[in-house]
Amino acid sequence: MTRTSVALAAAAAVFALFIAGCQDESGQAQAPTTPAATSTAAGPDLSSAKAGSFVIGFKGAFPALAADRSDTDIRDVFTDTCTDIRERKPENKIVGDLIARTASGEAAATPEEARAIYQMIEVLC
Repeated sequence: MTRTSVALAAAAAVFALFIAGCQDESGQAQAPTTPAATSTAAGPDLSSAKAGSFVIGFKGAFPALAADRSDTDIRDVFTDTCTDIRERKPENKIVGDLIARTASGEAAATPEEARAIYQMIEVLC
């Protein structure tokens, strides 16, 4: 039960970070841009920022599941699950797939952890 509470807290933190990044900064003066300036000044795309937020939240909430996994492996869990959500697969199927996706060695997400991970990803997708 404690791990589920930690997972929900991590999901809330990831959501707060995402919302903070979406704040309107219209109070700042904006210089006109040209197409060339826009293409060179563009930062990482939003999906990369979301995936990065998920990786950070996942590592904080599920250190046992994140052990011995690269950021790319964790990001793949995010992108594969996001694809399933966008394809409107049933939630129970996605949660079951998350248990398999998070398996690493002898560690695998419990059904409660998989549901918490699903909720984190659903907010970011």
